[in-house]
Amino acid sequence: MPFATPLALLGLLFVPAVVAMYLLKLRRDEAIVPSTLLWNRLVADVEANAPWQRLRRSLLLLLQLLLVIALAILAARPFIERPAGLARDIVLVVDASASMGATDVVPDRLGAAKQAAIDALRDLPSGGKASVIAAGRTARVVATGSTDMGRIRRAIDSIELTASTGDLGDALRLAGALAARSGDAQILVATDAALATIPTTTIDAPIRVLQVGRQQQNQAIVALAIRSAPSGLTKSAFVSVANLDVAQAKRRLEVYADGALIDSRDLYIDPQARADIVVDDITQQNKRVVDSIEVRLLDDPGDAPSNDRLASDDRAWAIVPRDRLRRVLLVTNGDPYLETALTYLPNTELYGVTPAKYGPTTHPEKFDLIVFDANLPATLPATPILAIAPDRSSPLGDVAGTLKHP
Repeated sequence: MPFATPLALLGLLFVPAVVAMYLLKLRRDEAIVPSTLLWNRLVADVEANAPWQRLRRSLLLLLQLLLVIALAILAARPFIERPAGLARDIVLVVDASASMGATDVVPDRLGAAKQAAIDALRDLPSGGKASVIAAGRTARVVATGSTDMGRIRRAIDSIELTASTGDLGDALRLAGALAARSGDAQILVATDAALATIPTTTIDAPIRVLQVGRQQQNQAIVALAIRSAPSGLTKSAFVSVANLDVAQAKRRLEVYADGALIDSRDLYIDPQARADIVVDDITQQNKRVVDSIEVRLLDDPGDAPSNDRLASDDRAWAIVPRDRLRRVLLVTNGDPYLETALTYLPNTELYGVTPAKYGPTTHPEKFDLIVFDANLPATLPATPILAIAPDRSSPLGDVAGTLKHP
């Protein structure tokens, strides 16, 4: 039985004090008398009050002990925990996001959430109705307004884990709409509260949270991106791994290109921190065609198993974009240095035209980039442009003058 003020139980220390009062000898003043003939009765009383003799039955002692114990327990304010009764109708929201697959509870968080939702049905009044919502990437109504508890239990059991972050805000809005149909409805949310964003939805119906799983023993791949170098000759993979645990974690990171291992390294990640890794030149300067990159977070075979409780975020994939040919139009009266520089751009097909011949017949919409060298047309095209030393002001900016041989 829990107590609101357990320190008050220290009052039970007065129990042995009361007992000691009955064991200790009474103090008397000594006096010399000529005879003890008339004092036999007092001698018997002195022997009865000798210290540390066996306790005799005493109703007064028993009452005093009971009084001390009762006062100590009352001061400690004992209470009994029991779930509050549910409203006549309930709406059960079960979180089915990826984090609910964590195994810090048996069998996992989703299984514990389902069981908590089923257990909550026991407090539903007779004739009460229940609705069930699965909160994955989007909210989905699994059962609505049913008095058949068997059907409700089957609906809860049918909820499956999703490989995405949950949207409890969407689920709560839907639950609020279902609860509004009843004048006496309550919303129960079974979740691990591992939310990317906190819901800000306002609901009129009362809400109770059935939280499952409180530990954060997890390391996760939180970012994977393919980046091209400015030269366009190489591509790299950027990986970010987060340690959500309160202890340092050691994990092995393996990178695969179309199923072939191209990189492996050990990571030591501080508590509540991230490790960012860049794997350079995954295409070997475009000599190797790579369609996809896979990243795996594993335990080192030579070490003890890690405390990672969620396996679904230990793998990630990314598509490697193909390099397409970009058409560039150079509008110039002749600049060999600029032409040479543009020629060396990778995956670029260069075209040239003089300013006098540039116009609608050039079809500027067919090019990815138009470079104007020391000139600008009267009407700028919708195609992206690069203006080098423009000869006049335009919406791109004002030209205040010209410097020769700067």
